[in-house]
Amino acid sequence: MSGFGSGDDAYHAGSEAIRDFVAKTEPKYFVYGHNHLNYGKNERVMTRGKTSVINAYEKYVFEY
Repeated sequence: MSGFGSGDDAYHAGSEAIRDFVAKTEPKYFVYGHNHLNYGKNERVMTRGKTSVINAYEKYVFEY
């Protein structure tokens, strides 16, 4: 099952429970950081419905 910045192996497949939680609650932000951006296929910020999904690997600065 594809998810937020998921990879192709078991360690980077993501969590179905987290995907369900985000889909049901639609928080403004969901921050994660396991998938390193240098893997080449991950984006820093993605949008899923009303939620900004942020890969905070290394660091991320929220600007308001």
